Amino acid sequence: MSKKVSQTLSIIVFFAFIFILPILTVILPKETFSEAENKVLATFPKFSFDSVISTDFMTGIDSYVSDHFVFREDWIALKTRLELAQGKKELKGIYFLDDRLVQKFETPDYTETDKSINGINHFAQVIGKPVYVAVAPTSACIYSDELPKNSSMEDQKAYIDYIYNNLSEEITKVDLYKTLFSVRDEYVYYRTDHHWTTLGAGYAYKSIANAMGITPIPLEKFDVEHASSDFLGTFYSKVLYNGITPDVIDYYMYKDGSQVTSVIVNDGREEKEYNSMYFREFLSKKDKYSSFLGSNTPMVTVNSDNQGEKLLVIKDSYAHCFVPFMTQHFSKVTMIDLRYMMNPELVVDISEYDKVLVLYNAQSFSEDTNIKKLGYVKGAAGE
Repeated sequence: MSKKVSQTLSIIVFFAFIFILPILTVILPKETFSEAENKVLATFPKFSFDSVISTDFMTGIDSYVSDHFVFREDWIALKTRLELAQGKKELKGIYFLDDRLVQKFETPDYTETDKSINGINHFAQVIGKPVYVAVAPTSACIYSDELPKNSSMEDQKAYIDYIYNNLSEEITKVDLYKTLFSVRDEYVYYRTDHHWTTLGAGYAYKSIANAMGITPIPLEKFDVEHASSDFLGTFYSKVLYNGITPDVIDYYMYKDGSQVTSVIVNDGREEKEYNSMYFREFLSKKDKYSSFLGSNTPMVTVNSDNQGEKLLVIKDSYAHCFVPFMTQHFSKVTMIDLRYMMNPELVVDISEYDKVLVLYNAQSFSEDTNIKKLGYVKGAAGE
């Protein structure tokens, strides 16, 4: 290639970046949601004198252009590849292991954690029901020995121990770290997502059931349906790196046991009734994990033909693929998400339930400032 041709190509590329790409960014149709990144895209900011003076308008313009820049997802994926080629092992709080992405566990705010613990202790004291707490380690904890040597990550197991050591003695604490670490070589966590797999939830089910005095059904007796084999989860959405094997969504079903009679989802505005715990329409979307009892909502109740007790689960999204196992032992299992309610006692009649399970992963427990709302509950004691 002659020097003149090379210079001409360089000029063309330069002008493409300077003029053509911005023009395309302006004129091409705009999406409102990025499936790959699983995020709502910025809208064009409203112009006003106050927004200009406060710089909110220009900040909004920056966000809008960033979210809608032409070939945005390709640029992010390219940037990830280039940074990995430079030897980086962490991007946007995500560590790249051999065939797994894990999220960095930052130093928790122990003041907020203490508020959450106090809320749970108060709740257990006033409701007069058996309370079980299970704080699940994330994949970053279970596979911490695979992290880069120079990585700086808070000791997640020590954090879970801190929570358990400060919970009142009347609360039963379930050691899920021991459970999951013992099976770490199995497919117990997704490679591209922050959740445990259904198998991981199944092992947790065995430990939690035993703690409740319930005999769990052996996992090998469940029929396993491989509902999807191309799941790319929340970690993938952060870095758009396709060098990790996509994940498999599995449904565990026990045909010889209790059967679900209804699933009632309360989204805070209305209740909708379904006949299955598996919302298969999500399998054709990016957020395939939501095929387990839907996306996060204030309350979901699963009724079965079981004649047993009723279970209330105060939870994060780890509970969604866990709860189907518990329907084999309870006639009614209700999940509530404290992020979407001021006081759980105003939404659900706690006295109706025989047992209460507080189920969170350590990452969300450290970040969720809503767990302290359990301290608002007056319970049967009216305190």
